[in-house]
Amino acid sequence: AEVYKDHLVCILLSGSNIDGIEGLKSVKYFGGKVIIQNPETAAMPYMPAQAELNVEVDKILSVNEMADYINGLSKF
Repeated sequence: AEVYKDHLVCILLSGSNIDGIEGLKSVKYFGGKVIIQNPETAAMPYMPAQAELNVEVDKILSVNEMADYINGLSKF
């Protein structure tokens, strides 16, 4: 995050822990984008749901929507 700053996109998918939240916070601190899987579409919704509550999330998308969103980012 510190190296790539606003050129970094972090994606958080389905999971049952909160171990990814600190990494997401770091990405946001340095200006990157945070995308999480929509908890409603996740096999294990706990991790994306917790990320939504604890991190400034840029987009909440289904896995099928993520590639189109990323490809549409102007900086990449």
